[in-house]
Amino acid sequence: MASGSGGDPPSIISRDAIKVISESVGIADLKDEVADALAPDVEYRLRDIIQEALKFMAHGRRQRLSTEDINHALRLRNCEPLYGFASGEPPRFCRAQGAHDLFYLEDPELNLMDLLNAPLPRVPLEPSFTVHWLAINGAQPTIAQNPTAEEVAAAERGGGGASKRPRLGDLEPPAEVTPLARHSLSAEQQTWLEVVTNAVRDCRPPKEGEPVEAARWSSLASALARVAQDGSTHGLAAHLSAFVASEVMGNLRCLSVLTACVRLVNAMLSSLAISNELERYVHQILPAVLTCVVGKRLCEGPAEDHWRLRHLAALVVGRVLARYKAKYPDLQSRLTRTFLEALQDAKKPLPTLYGAIVGLTTLGPLVVHLLLVPAVPEISRRLAAILDPPPEPAAAASDASKQQKRHAAAGVPPGREGGCGRGGR
Repeated sequence: MASGSGGDPPSIISRDAIKVISESVGIADLKDEVADALAPDVEYRLRDIIQEALKFMAHGRRQRLSTEDINHALRLRNCEPLYGFASGEPPRFCRAQGAHDLFYLEDPELNLMDLLNAPLPRVPLEPSFTVHWLAINGAQPTIAQNPTAEEVAAAERGGGGASKRPRLGDLEPPAEVTPLARHSLSAEQQTWLEVVTNAVRDCRPPKEGEPVEAARWSSLASALARVAQDGSTHGLAAHLSAFVASEVMGNLRCLSVLTACVRLVNAMLSSLAISNELERYVHQILPAVLTCVVGKRLCEGPAEDHWRLRHLAALVVGRVLARYKAKYPDLQSRLTRTFLEALQDAKKPLPTLYGAIVGLTTLGPLVVHLLLVPAVPEISRRLAAILDPPPEPAAAASDASKQQKRHAAAGVPPGREGGCGRGGR
């Protein structure tokens, strides 16, 4: 070890090491006094960097110091980090020939021509994504992406003798995949669901020449009673919500089916087992019910009583709001905005206007007082313009000329048509 000047403690960095470092950076013939003065400063810098690196290692809960810790410490001291080293590949030091305490890093030389003439690597595959159901209501569907029951049992036993599961690309079309919507249902639940859905679908009006069966409506009433009162309907909220949404969108002109769907939602809200699960599917059933409230046309002909459907759907919206407004704090504001836009749009027809009025009345007396009552004059003007349209100018002029001709035939002078003379009674 080299001794410092002026009685300073000996440094672990020798004078020769400082000279070697100076020669590596292009400074030759460094004086001994300068090397002795630089050695303690270099040692202090090294100790500081190593101590900071040890702190990073301790915070990372590791027992081995890595080059990443050194780089973090260098960045902390505003120094340029070391490049070319990774924690997974420790550097290899080789002993220099002719020196027992001199080492260097093994850095093989590479020929650029060999790199340029080497064959290109294979083009990597383009990234792709696919989605599948991992589980539905806690039950794993049997599809190609999920492990089979045999593979799960073999994994639990710890054995690896299970056959390799085919990948999605290895399946030859057509692949038989069980419908996802029924995997989590038992046979009794599937039968129960089919009874309810068939009762709603059977509400379509009969075609010409077909007899009107009263049994259809009685079966619907019994099915809705089972939905509202049966306690074994756990796990069916998702299927019934999807069914209502699809039926409403597919039967926008069939008043009987729309009425049956709204009554089904009302029965679902009355069921304790279904309504507890229904809060996860409010976003799915509300658009369908709102369509039945403010829809432009919900029947085939104007003589059908679609007003009752709008009133019933508005009551169902009020029930949904009263039950789930604690779960969804912005639900009332969104419903109010929907009805208010339909109310203020002058291009909307009268059925939509009626639905908006009925919908606002179900949101509470405060909404009626603040939003509906101030809009009554505008609603009255719209109704007057539609129910009592002003006469056309040509028709008004024709009526005036006919009235003048009748007065002339009766001998009434102009300007005296409205009453008697000065002394007349």
